[in-house]
Amino acid sequence: MSLINDALKRSRKPAPSAWSTDPQASMLPVEYRSASRWPLLLLPMLLLAVVAGGWFLFKGWQVHCATKLGDLKLPVVARELPAENANPSPLPVYTAPASNSVPSTNIQNVVIEPSKPVLPVLRLQGIFYRPRNPSVLINAKTLPVGGMVAGVKVIAITPESVTLQWNGETKVLTLD
Repeated sequence: MSLINDALKRSRKPAPSAWSTDPQASMLPVEYRSASRWPLLLLPMLLLAVVAGGWFLFKGWQVHCATKLGDLKLPVVARELPAENANPSPLPVYTAPASNSVPSTNIQNVVIEPSKPVLPVLRLQGIFYRPRNPSVLINAKTLPVGGMVAGVKVIAITPESVTLQWNGETKVLTLD
């Protein structure tokens, strides 16, 4: 209880003024806060940036040197054409003369017909029919009337079907 009474007596006394007239109080040194730690953190970050930049430059230099002719090793992949795309017509063939007499050239002229274009594979995935602005989902692309996918133009969209035009031909797709 005496502690409380002592605290109350001290609280009733006037507080000392912040602006004292004591000349000795004004001559006291000012206490500064301790220095910031930013310089200590900045140095490792700068060092890390220089090392990373050097590493990227070194890797770029390696790639640049490796692209010289002959140094670059790329895998070679070959594949055969499917049988349906193979041309059945043989190419021109040279046959040697039958005798040692006057040489003649026996070149067979072969006419190679261009292959007929094939309609691209189209997969109708959905029809979004609205009277003013219908659209269709073909091969994961949303198309309005007049839109094109794989060289095929959408001509008309109904609630059940889509009419397409390709190379002057008309094709109708329906949902399964």
